[in-house]
Amino acid sequence: MTTIVKRATKGAPLTHDEVDANFDNLNNDKIGATGGTVNDDAIVNFGNSTDLQIYHTTTGNDGYIQNNTGELYIRGDNITLGAVDATSPTFITMDENGAVELFFNNSKKLATTTDGIDVFGKVNATDTLAIQGDLIAQGNLEAAGISVTEGVTAAGTSAFGNIQASGFISATGNIITQGELATEGGLTSDGDVQINANAVATGSVTATSFIGGNISATTVTTTGDITSGSNVIATGSVTSDSIAANGSISGGAISSTGAITSGGGINSVGDVTVTGALSVTDAETTRSNLDVDRAGEALAFSIALG
Repeated sequence: MTTIVKRATKGAPLTHDEVDANFDNLNNDKIGATGGTVNDDAIVNFGNSTDLQIYHTTTGNDGYIQNNTGELYIRGDNITLGAVDATSPTFITMDENGAVELFFNNSKKLATTTDGIDVFGKVNATDTLAIQGDLIAQGNLEAAGISVTEGVTAAGTSAFGNIQASGFISATGNIITQGELATEGGLTSDGDVQINANAVATGSVTATSFIGGNISATTVTTTGDITSGSNVIATGSVTSDSIAANGSISGGAISSTGAITSGGGINSVGDVTVTGALSVTDAETTRSNLDVDRAGEALAFSIALG
């Protein structure tokens, strides 16, 4: 702001030129209907105790709106925060009775809705991701753990912890977790399912291939292999290119277009059909037919059982 000429000693008069200059400076320096300018590092204060301050600094060339008491309210029917140039990227848009949207390099990544939020892109969580409704992702879903009270739908799902859902779990890509997988609905994957711990599904399990610890489901169906570090248990059918378990294999009808290898027993209330080799280190129990589609395999199997 412009300096006003004054006298150090009271009563000392200003010259006419100095008085005129002071009036000119005040008129030019004011912030009013025609605008105005405040110099760098000069603070414009609002309130009785510098409650709100607006200023621009020489050092750093930064601007500040500083509220020193109470709440700072920014109100408007529609609010947009973005770059200086109106054609440059938008950061945040906020609409009355509408969405709040967050952008990265002018690309929308998150929007609020009446039901929750929509995420456009990947979701990366270093801790547990807990959702009380449906979780739908068009991209990958990665988290230390995933917990959902409803269903999970994603292009791909990856968790370093557990995956738990009260509904279904569905992925157009792979489902990979270092922990357990539990769902009260079915599990469907167009890719592979890899689980280092147990997998429990109240509904059916369908995948290209399935690798896990204990695998328990209503039905287990894969177009690839089923590999279990422990037991494979299904109240319905087990169908796969090949089935390998360090523990037992139990189900309704058990069918493999490849080999079946079990470190425990095979228990089936339906048919056991194997196109490849059948290897069992424990007893086999089937209430229906045992069909091994290789010459001599059935005989070798019967001899192994004693």
